[in-house]
Amino acid sequence: MERILVPLDGSDLSELALPYVSFYGKLLRADVCLLHVITEGDQQDFVIERERISRINTPAGPIAVDAKQALEQHSAAYLAEQAEPLRAQGLNVQTEVRFGVPATGIIAAAEHGANTRIIMATHGRGSLGRWLVGSVAHNVLRETTLPLLAIRGPSPEPLALRRIMVPLDGSVQAREALAPALDLAHRTGAALVLLTVMPPQLALDSSITPPVDERTLDELRERLIHELDDLAIESHGVPVTTVIGEGIIGDTVSREAERQGVDLVVMTTHASGGRHFFALGGVTDKVLHSTRVPVLIIANRLVESAVSGSRSEASHLSS
Repeated sequence: MERILVPLDGSDLSELALPYVSFYGKLLRADVCLLHVITEGDQQDFVIERERISRINTPAGPIAVDAKQALEQHSAAYLAEQAEPLRAQGLNVQTEVRFGVPATGIIAAAEHGANTRIIMATHGRGSLGRWLVGSVAHNVLRETTLPLLAIRGPSPEPLALRRIMVPLDGSVQAREALAPALDLAHRTGAALVLLTVMPPQLALDSSITPPVDERTLDELRERLIHELDDLAIESHGVPVTTVIGEGIIGDTVSREAERQGVDLVVMTTHASGGRHFFALGGVTDKVLHSTRVPVLIIANRLVESAVSGSRSEASHLSS
């Protein structure tokens, strides 16, 4: 059974993820868990605010409400309110309140269950707390090997998957995005847009990189087309469009996502870079910041090994 974890900080911006939770929850027949993490700063703010109100409205004296318990109850009530419309749509929804550092709590909650993917907005500040969704999302992205669907703006009406873009750089790591993209395409009848990008000639410094002549560029373009066509043949009946862009990779992915009218970008993070001119890992943040299209980020096997190794080392040092 698949599971979707949805971190919410109490803000309207974080709740932009909820229509996508409804859509993908039904599509994947997944259980849903809504999560809020209460920080130490939240508790301090609560105590200060209660003391201020007490001085204004009541006689001096100790405050009866325990900050931790009150915040937990408030957060649970908020999550229950957000869960209600999802349950009305037939989804199995659980709620969870944790205490601690937001990114750490999100990762721990995500890894607590099997087959979990995270859906969260990439910016926002919560009325329940002080944590910024944007910085938290990027911390989660750096530390988790689980798929993360990053939401940048309001969902369209109706929300649908018709065209899915997969940026490719010629590396095996980048191609790992194809399997989840194809799975979603088969489930929804969506078409794939395979994109690769050629370098911008005007941006090349001839003192560092010799200019590439037109014949070489034509040969490169032809090779890229053949590679994309080969991948299209392996798409198992999914309609495929191949696109060769030119420019700075992050800008080009964002621009082509808009131009091609895609509903989702699926890409790996920290790809090693193939024999072409760029590595996707270096542009993930750029794409997240510049596109309004949702981005599904898949950690490739190299990242999974690196993160697992880092955690093992940290565990060894702490023991």
